[in-house]
Amino acid sequence: MLKYTIGKGNYKNWIIGEDEFSLSEQGKGESVFCLGNGYMGIRSAFEEPYPFQTRGTFVSGCFDRLPDETVELPNAADVCEIRLILDGEYFSMTQGEVSGYQRCLNLYTGELTRSLDWRSPGGKRYRLVFKRAVSHADVHACGMQVEICARDHDAKVQVTSGINGRMTNSGAQHFSDGSKRVLDRQFLYLDQRTVQSGIIFYHCCGSRVVGAKGEVRDFAMERRRILETMDFKAEKGKTVRYEKLAVLYTGRELAEQGEQALQLLARHVRRLVTEGYDALQEKNAACFRSFWEQRDIRIRGENDRIPLALRFAQYHLLAMIPPDSSSSIAAKGLTGEGYKGHVFWDTEVYILPYYLFTAPEKAAQLLEYRINRMGQARENAKKKGYRGLLFPWESTGTGEEETPLFAGMDILTGKAAHVWAGIKEHHITADIAYALWMYRSAAGGRDIEDEEGNLLIVGAALFWMSRSVYVEEKDRYEIRDIIGPDEYTEHVDNNAYSNYMARDTVQKALRLLRGGGGRFVRKAEAYYGETGIAERMETYARKLYLPLPVENPPGILPQNDGFLQKKTLDVAKYRSSAGKQTILKDYSRRQVDQMQVLKQPDVVMLLILLPELFDTGIKWKNWNYYEPKTIHDSSLSRAIYSVAASDCKESREAYECFLHAMDIDMGPNPHSSDQGIHAAAMGGIWLAVVRGFVGLRVLEDCLCIEPCLPEQIQEICFSFIYRGKNIALQLTKEKLMLSSTGDEETPVRIQGRDYRFTHGLEIAM
Repeated sequence: MLKYTIGKGNYKNWIIGEDEFSLSEQGKGESVFCLGNGYMGIRSAFEEPYPFQTRGTFVSGCFDRLPDETVELPNAADVCEIRLILDGEYFSMTQGEVSGYQRCLNLYTGELTRSLDWRSPGGKRYRLVFKRAVSHADVHACGMQVEICARDHDAKVQVTSGINGRMTNSGAQHFSDGSKRVLDRQFLYLDQRTVQSGIIFYHCCGSRVVGAKGEVRDFAMERRRILETMDFKAEKGKTVRYEKLAVLYTGRELAEQGEQALQLLARHVRRLVTEGYDALQEKNAACFRSFWEQRDIRIRGENDRIPLALRFAQYHLLAMIPPDSSSSIAAKGLTGEGYKGHVFWDTEVYILPYYLFTAPEKAAQLLEYRINRMGQARENAKKKGYRGLLFPWESTGTGEEETPLFAGMDILTGKAAHVWAGIKEHHITADIAYALWMYRSAAGGRDIEDEEGNLLIVGAALFWMSRSVYVEEKDRYEIRDIIGPDEYTEHVDNNAYSNYMARDTVQKALRLLRGGGGRFVRKAEAYYGETGIAERMETYARKLYLPLPVENPPGILPQNDGFLQKKTLDVAKYRSSAGKQTILKDYSRRQVDQMQVLKQPDVVMLLILLPELFDTGIKWKNWNYYEPKTIHDSSLSRAIYSVAASDCKESREAYECFLHAMDIDMGPNPHSSDQGIHAAAMGGIWLAVVRGFVGLRVLEDCLCIEPCLPEQIQEICFSFIYRGKNIALQLTKEKLMLSSTGDEETPVRIQGRDYRFTHGLEIAM
């Protein structure tokens, strides 16, 4: 079970760890302690192999597809396995006696450590310390160190490690057998090519021993694997260090091939080995120090887990952002095989706001990923009989729709259940347009692919117009047979979220067309092969049906046509279940579809993205109506209900939901994160505090701050970026202080009143 109080002194609330080894619960630790730098992520499986391990190394944007399989991030060769034989006895925590065990991820330095005392089956005592880092200073590099101290005798030590190209994705082998080399009797080299996409992965590693005597090296080549064995002696009571440094490149960024690539990697590893593990980690730690100096959120309150949770979330958000716009952030980041490395709406709605306020250039990069795939979005729309742009529900490298058609089992039929999301869950197109507009408001200009971004919004609007049906007898447009954010309700008409977001998209497109002059109108019409689009958009925006709050139940906005007439179900046992989607063990999806049961927020999600639609009274009524009917089977759920409660100034409910959101990956469920951490939940933790408790968001012409500080929190301090300016914020129950080093005025709306400040502003709460 995870421990949150391991950090002491300067590292208080900076370390998440464990003090027990559990053979059956390794998956969560592998994900939670995962090390990554945006280019690659390495699951933190133990160095020595155990049953139930899932080793994983993933490189951002590198996908492969096997026949009759869904495209996925391939699990690359492993370099982290290290086998120790100490005086002829194989080290394993499942034999002998282990004491003083502790494994820690230091969020401040980005280093994973494990320390323990081991009494071997033969009675000999050793102190072992394992260290590991994936470099943020050198994104192709990682390193490992093992400290070995024989307590009561001189020991013979044998270490076997290498490059293991036998890795699979749950049994699926994505690599052909490549070449292997031993260079200068010191460095190991292996390359492999993905089966379908043809991407070459280049691996090279080297090792050294510090403080030992009688070092002897030997090498072995096996199918898809190359190994090095080092034998040396450790004197009684003295610590010997084994260090391994490795690099990973792919053919996507490496211009060199063949012998040139091999020599480039060898030079890189030679430098790393010469400098040693400590040098690699010091440079890595320097990157983390710089990051935290700028982006740490300091919270003073009753619960020390809150600052730890925010740091945990930001650590993983930093580890998952790709180096460029050729890829985006997957639902599990680079921490596991879950969702196969696919990109969902999570990125734009839950994750992008974090980068918007902390690294705007990275927010722009995530949007460029979508802009660069507009051509495929046009093809997706055409294939389904629509106009404009239809972005895929699940996206990978190409921008094609990658959602599988079947998943799980229908409890009634015993057959695989149909997945309709890729066919009917179209709100992602509005979500992307919304995110692009939000970025431009925060950046203070339209600086990312200006006209391409405009064309994206226009294309999204054209899609919604073609996706709608004109009902002549009612003289209105409706959006039928669709799925909203609540995926437990399928094939519905007039989902409130989708309809309102569709209108919002069209209204934004109209503003671009009207404000861009005749040249842009002609370009848009030429690009999409249509004429008179502005006039048709005006008619559509005026006649699109928008559900309104009803009188019975009073003030409730129907999630979709007929939703409020469905039968209700007591979902208490499903809300408290440790597992996910346990309701589908009792009911089929079709049966769940006929109930007022939600997987995650739908109407409430709408009220977060478009908060000006309705007043606080209506919003709070809808929160109270829909939240008890929500099972929270999605990691996206709790944080949004927290933000929504904060918007309604209901701090008690906001705080309770936030505590649940913190526990999605950090909580006591031993298998919650086996397949990877929940990337959107990381963004959600940040949203619940910054968007919720602080109330910070972006309007088109200014910042907006509407605090709702829970009684358990006394102070929140952090810095953020708005329109190129770095702004420091301090919020207490008595006052709000803003300061900036810029010379230009910053417009801000605080609790409904407009202000402008240049260097500082203090407002009584």
